[in-house]
Amino acid sequence: MCHYITGFLAGSFDLKEARMLAERFSIVLDPIENRSVAKLLAPDEVYFNMTKGMCACGTDLCNQKNAAQWIESEFRRLDRDEKKHRKKGWSDAKIERWRSQQNEMIHRRFGDEPLEIHPGPDCIRFSEFFNTLFEETLQ
Repeated sequence: MCHYITGFLAGSFDLKEARMLAERFSIVLDPIENRSVAKLLAPDEVYFNMTKGMCACGTDLCNQKNAAQWIESEFRRLDRDEKKHRKKGWSDAKIERWRSQQNEMIHRRFGDEPLEIHPGPDCIRFSEFFNTLFEETLQ
């Protein structure tokens, strides 16, 4: 599924300066003409595409799963796979060995520490861009 990162700027701003600032964060500000969105914007607001290229697939801005949710989904996957292996005729001992290996891989990936949610690099980059933009334009 494609993700599109768009945004808008309001008020009087110098597009050239805003683009130069965005460039420092590997962000583009390409105005978009979209009639559906234009109906929702105020007269002084400009709608932008903010990514280089067509879409931003894989961005962490759209990732709603935290580590705990990933672990939970991994264990659900293991349960589904175990049912498949039983249908194929795997013995209980073989399934137990396989399950132990899978649990070990999950443990290596996520470790023993309590799970914390941290913003990803795209989230940090866009936050820093907007913070800098607002700081520099509030003069």
